[in-house]
Parts: sequence; structure tokens; C-alpha cells
Amino acid sequence: MNDVYENAEVFILENGNEVQNKLFLHLTGGCDLNCAVEALARYQNEDGGWANGLEIKYAGNVSMQMTTAAARGYIYLFDLSETGIFAKTLDYLSFTQKDNGSWDDPEEITRFELPPYMGPGIYVEFKTGMILKWLSRMNLNTEDKGMIRRARDYLIKEFPRVSKEK
Repeated sequence: MNDVYENAEVFILENGNEVQNKLFLHLTGGCDLNCAVEALARYQNEDGGWANGLEIKYAGNVSMQMTTAAARGYIYLFDLSETGIFAKTLDYLSFTQKDNGSWDDPEEITRFELPPYMGPGIYVEFKTGMILKWLSRMNLNTEDKGMIRRARDYLIKEFPRVSKEK
């Protein structure tokens, strides 16, 4: 088992981004949680959304939903709900949720190189589901729970159409 652990450690420290490295070091006693939070915060934009290489396949600096969902995962898994990065993320999600309850990427990200599964209008249901997954696991106030209801209602409405697609 030590070989597996050591191989995992080498892989993460050689191939992971700064956040993954710091979170791993935090888990193994190599740095405190503040060290990891500071590393994570460098990927958050002023608007509260996330970019800047946190999602490895997107290095652009415009906030996008897939990257914000990934950040929400870190926030949840490391119980960072009492931090400023969490509050700013909720503000961003509240501001960017569409009237129909979905979340999608802004047109501005198209000026950056994107993998085929990212971009405006691509996999909107998946992006919404990822955001919904992490939001629903948090202890939110009544207003923020409204985002969850709107997203859930959107996904229920879209399910018959999406379930018929390949």
C-alpha cells in the first residue's frame, strides 16, 4: 500500500496544479488549511466566479461555470463555507443564474482555447447539474436555496428532451 500512496503523492505533486498540491499537503500535514485556501483564492476572479487554470483544460481568465463548479467542490470537501471565497461564489452564482434556472458560460470565454465540452450553449444541463450538486450539499439561507429550486425545476423541465438525445 505504501507504493500506491507514494506513487499517488509523486503524481499529484508533479502533475497537479497549485491548489491540488496545497490541498494534498494540507491532508498530509505539510501545510495548514489557510495555506490551501490562499492557493485556491488565487483562482477566484473579482466577480466571484472561477477561472485562471483551476479547471485544467481552461486557462482563460473569464469566469465560467465548469470551473466554478470545481471550486464549489473544493469549498464543500474542505468545509470552507465560512470563508470569503464561499460568499463571493454564491454572489456570482446568484448573479449568473439564468431566468430559466440554468447556468451557462459567457460568450467572453470563446476568445480562449476551449475543449469541446466547454463553451456557451454546450452541455448547459450538465453545468447546471454540477452547480446544483454542490449547492445542494451546503447549508444555505432561504434566498440561496431559491437558486437550488430554480435549477432543479429547469432540469426537471429539460429532462424529457435531454433523455432522448444521445
